[in-house]
Amino acid sequence: MIWTAAEDYSFRPVFMAFDREGKADLYLNSVIGWTHKWYGGGSLEALPRAFEGAAFQDLYDTVYWLCMETCVYEQEREDRPAVPELRREYARRILRDSGSDGEQELAVTLRNAHFGKALGGRTVLLPKEQRLVRDMDMKGKLTEAEVEARIRMILREYFHFRCDVPEEGIGTGRRRHFRRGKLFLKKPAVRFMITRLDDPEEDYEEEAGEEKGKDPGRKNGKKPGEKEGEGKEGRTGRLGNFLGELWEAGRDEWSREYIETCFGSPVYHVRELQRIESLLCTGSHEGCHLYFTKGERRITAGSGSPRGRLEKEAQGRQRIALEQEKKNREYYEAHRDVHQNCILRLKEQIANTLLIEQEPESVTARMGKLNGRRVWRERCLGDMRVFDREIINDTAPFSVDIMLDGSASQLHRQEMIASQGYIIAESLRLCRIPVQVYSFCSFCGYTVFNILREYKDRDGNRDMFRYSACGWNRDGLALRGAGYLMEQSQYPNRLLIILTDASPNDDKKIPSQGVWFKKTEYEAETGIRDAADEVRKLRKKGIRVIGVFYGLDQELEGAGKIYGSSFVRIRDAGQLADTVGGLIREEVRRMEESCQ
Repeated sequence: MIWTAAEDYSFRPVFMAFDREGKADLYLNSVIGWTHKWYGGGSLEALPRAFEGAAFQDLYDTVYWLCMETCVYEQEREDRPAVPELRREYARRILRDSGSDGEQELAVTLRNAHFGKALGGRTVLLPKEQRLVRDMDMKGKLTEAEVEARIRMILREYFHFRCDVPEEGIGTGRRRHFRRGKLFLKKPAVRFMITRLDDPEEDYEEEAGEEKGKDPGRKNGKKPGEKEGEGKEGRTGRLGNFLGELWEAGRDEWSREYIETCFGSPVYHVRELQRIESLLCTGSHEGCHLYFTKGERRITAGSGSPRGRLEKEAQGRQRIALEQEKKNREYYEAHRDVHQNCILRLKEQIANTLLIEQEPESVTARMGKLNGRRVWRERCLGDMRVFDREIINDTAPFSVDIMLDGSASQLHRQEMIASQGYIIAESLRLCRIPVQVYSFCSFCGYTVFNILREYKDRDGNRDMFRYSACGWNRDGLALRGAGYLMEQSQYPNRLLIILTDASPNDDKKIPSQGVWFKKTEYEAETGIRDAADEVRKLRKKGIRVIGVFYGLDQELEGAGKIYGSSFVRIRDAGQLADTVGGLIREEVRRMEESCQ
């Protein structure tokens, strides 16, 4: 299919497309071939090489191919009358079977909006998503330079990613090594899949050798020195850049240094962190790491050494985080009236709940209701406290932790999440309830906790705007880490509020449970089940858990499995006060009942 569309039988494609059943997809494979036909051999076709090993490679692949799909469709539709109907049939199939299944939510949104538009429909999008979809719609017969410039602009402006394509482009004849990845998806669980080959030339050579029995370098299907299980399917492949190497070497010291340089100095000493990992990184999370930081960054000069490359990568991440902090603050200020109104309403709801639930306490005082049994104290001892007065203890009966999902699936709504987290934290602070806030993401084998506020902080919640998204989300391990952080609370009653899309997804697999078992992907139903188990464990410890959900319709079922009835769905800030306030009121009532 690809060769026919490309009109070039010497072409060795880097991507191939398959549907859910593993069958070759006619339309997508044609798009791959047409891309080579109209734009092949140059820097545009080589552009995906710049994504290799990047944290959001799958998302960048999605953007690239959605742009290219429009371009080649515009080139082909006039000469091929069947192409428009083929595209419409494919679009209907995609929208009918739409779902996330472990895929980044933004990728789903972009794909549905793109192909929905092809059918003449409209998708409800955030303003930023609308601009992105509009910029990706490349109508007209554009030149290679125009298309490449537009894609680079989109990646730079919307994702803070600057393409750096290696000198050897597509079609140079050099051996190329690619990590396995999927277009539009992270995992081959939905309707279709486009797969990167580890090494296109090597795959063709091996197929030929197996057919003809002429591979002198193999014995019993293995190469010399190759261990059991390390054949074509068992190899991880070499990644395209330094970050990719770090990603594969999760336990390597470089990974920890990279994390520290990106996210800031650690809260705990190495030995203390190892002790925490020995307690929490067990079972499904064996081999994973934890990292806790307050975002205090260090930047050192780069060089040509590996350490210099590490610093250069990390400085780029720091720059993105600082830019996002500025955007978060600007977004809050732009909608300040709405946000301030939400804070006041939520504060009022929480305060009323506390007044209802707290018993008044009688204390001796210098004024109030005269206590006849104490009158003698004024006469004999000069003690003027001969009155009784009822007061309500304004010390909160519980503490609250707020955990924000900081994974890459939140890239398109970082400003909204930061503002909503601020609204909840500020409302609690005004009610004198101790609150601790942190975000989490998984990166290079580490689940990173960025602590934005501690219980003891008295100077407001301005650090909340340091929130930014990147990487994956290993929800089960994050819940374990949250439980550990909540042990610092001196209150017997504790409440955990999680802002999440209820879609656990991590590139580090769950370890096998025996010699003959394969490692399990941490995604979809497996990730949901793991997160639900951790929520149950927290509740057994007496910690109340609330989910604030803002994912796709298809992920609602997963949210229900993880949080039970203790979750609400938020579509805009206006809903926050009533929905979250109602849940907090219900959890406080349950706390009181459990104490009786």
